[in-house]
Amino acid sequence: EVYLYFLFFEVFMKRLVSICISLFFVLTISFPLLAQEANLENNAINDSSDSATVTYSENRDFKRKATYWTIAGSFALVYYYGAEAWDWGEGGFRWGDEGWFGANTPSGGMDKLGHMWAHYAVMRGFNNLFEYTLEDKKEALILSTSTAAAIGLLIELGDGTSSSWGFSYQDLIFDWLGVGLGVVLEAFPVADEFIGFTWEYWPTDNFLHESKGRKKFHVTGDYSGHKYMINFKLAGFKAIGWDIPEFLRYIMIDFGYYTRGYTDYEDPGTEKTRHPYIGISINFMEIVKDFFDEKDQNSRLCKGLQQPFKYMHVPVGYEAQKTLHSGNYN
Repeated sequence: EVYLYFLFFEVFMKRLVSICISLFFVLTISFPLLAQEANLENNAINDSSDSATVTYSENRDFKRKATYWTIAGSFALVYYYGAEAWDWGEGGFRWGDEGWFGANTPSGGMDKLGHMWAHYAVMRGFNNLFEYTLEDKKEALILSTSTAAAIGLLIELGDGTSSSWGFSYQDLIFDWLGVGLGVVLEAFPVADEFIGFTWEYWPTDNFLHESKGRKKFHVTGDYSGHKYMINFKLAGFKAIGWDIPEFLRYIMIDFGYYTRGYTDYEDPGTEKTRHPYIGISINFMEIVKDFFDEKDQNSRLCKGLQQPFKYMHVPVGYEAQKTLHSGNYN
């Protein structure tokens, strides 16, 4: 359990992210949604009594305090983990220049997309949690945005004191781009019906070979196993009242990017290549809806079960990719 906990924080806060993030969203999004529903129902039953009013007030005060405990705990854990895993404080402050998506950058740009996705997911996860604890959508949006943005800044400041990394303004820009995208989709539900930002992962062949001196579970460094994509969801047209054929709501058009050869987990001599692509895939959020009657599709249970597919991409579909060769080898 301790190992999984630290693996989660490595994946959640560092360069890229792992499949374990789905479990986080099931717990931090689905549970608050369900708890809120149960709480509101309980208040509706007992609303007429003075004791119920007092209990509700005490519960609300506790949830508000829990919000700030969560924020303080997040910063403390990020700092602790950074000092332990990322060598924070082991060198004088220095700047890092990692580049963007060029052929000769350390990851061909996958690191930047990982930063963007991670902070996008952090922002939206916090927002769902804070909407429950604060019971005020505007306040939750402001607090989740500022918390996610501050975590990105904290990580880069910590990296600036590391003997291995350095403060990367490129990373910070993509951190905040991810936060910004999360804000837009949380603030404008119609946009959220059309647009998704998802991550897909499949380990490279040598990822689990400890005999080759590689870290067995260092998912964040397995760049060639990751794909990131913006999804255009055709179901959005139905959400705004358009009469589209039923099968179209299951379809997403994906605009993605991945690399090969930019990881220590691949064999020496593997060519470094970058791959922008366009594809068609299945919208599993819509499949989840089909398990519920139409009147229950807006329930918190239904929405909670959709959450993993809002952030994770299931590789069922077709893609056409363009290969950009670097001419360099490991």
